[in-house]
Amino acid sequence: MTYVSEMPDGSFQSEPVDGLGYASGMSLALDAQDQPHVAVADDRQIEYATKTGSGWQVEVVDPPVGGLSRQQPWIVLDSRGLAHMTYTQCKFVDELCVSWRVKYASQAPARSSSASAASST
Repeated sequence: MTYVSEMPDGSFQSEPVDGLGYASGMSLALDAQDQPHVAVADDRQIEYATKTGSGWQVEVVDPPVGGLSRQQPWIVLDSRGLAHMTYTQCKFVDELCVSWRVKYASQAPARSSSASAASST
């Protein structure tokens, strides 16, 4: 994945987000200092990346589990700059999604564990 930003002179600068490869879906939010926070789905897992002074910090939010696909991430930052993410998780049987969940993950201390709501199709 490549992050592109506009420089003060109007030119554009691109840089690879080290640690992230293929992305089937992503969402971007800028914090109060205009630093990017990215939620990324690669079909197997959800990752969260933040830009640091020396590059990018990437962490796995929801790791791969056989038969499950993770897609459609959305990210927002609260007034404290903490990330809140939602995404879908689909269980596959014979290449067919047989059930899906909308999941939530947060950096907020009171909500540090993921919660989910299940729905079958």
